[in-house]
Amino acid sequence: MEDRVDLAKNLGQGSVGEGDLNLAFYSACGLLGVRDYFVDARFEEFASLKASLRVQENTIVARVSDGFKAASQDAITGLALYLVSRAFRKHVGEGEVVLLSAYKEFVSKKATSGLSDSLRRLRGRAAKAVAEGSYFDLKQELFSVAAEYPELFQGINLPEIGWSREKSRRRLGYHDSALNRLVISRVFDSPSVPDYVVCYLVFHELLHCKHEVLYQRGESLRRTVHPKRFKDDEKKFKQFKEATEWIDKKLRWLR
Repeated sequence: MEDRVDLAKNLGQGSVGEGDLNLAFYSACGLLGVRDYFVDARFEEFASLKASLRVQENTIVARVSDGFKAASQDAITGLALYLVSRAFRKHVGEGEVVLLSAYKEFVSKKATSGLSDSLRRLRGRAAKAVAEGSYFDLKQELFSVAAEYPELFQGINLPEIGWSREKSRRRLGYHDSALNRLVISRVFDSPSVPDYVVCYLVFHELLHCKHEVLYQRGESLRRTVHPKRFKDDEKKFKQFKEATEWIDKKLRWLR
């Protein structure tokens, strides 16, 4: 209920309507020299803060999350510039960079991240987290890690945990803040993987429940998900060196 109220409050604060949204895309087309296209831009109740654009004959069809109603008109125009420039392979001139910056600033805010999480919690359809694998039970690993490092995780509300659907070697694990869930790549559910490697991966992702993301860092407005305090705590894992070296050397051979 609280998420629903917060979401309604955030969307209600914005003054951007669909007329403003269409104006933003027409403005972007004009600034980029894209002529003779109609614009059909609408807000949609997406389960995340996303936007898409496709060109259909002589019409630019844009669908934008209603979460962007909480943005300024400049940020919406910046979003339109970003999408139109990519679709038509146009360069954004120096005079329009300020609009792209407004868009980038909006999406990099902590409050915007919270809004996106609210959208996912209320509208998303997440699959049930399956912790029991063929060789490792992640729930047991989670309890074991939390019990072994009480100085780090005492007082933390333990999240759900589960294996990913795919055996990814690029994304080894992640913390889903919207659903309070940890996900570990299924590639590690293998008899050739030492237990301490799986424990390390769980330990690493659980640290994300303790350490907040730092938003709008520096001129690039980047997010920092592994700040210094995170990295210092990560090295407290008893077999940190062995686990990271094993992953570096053996990950490519896992099937």
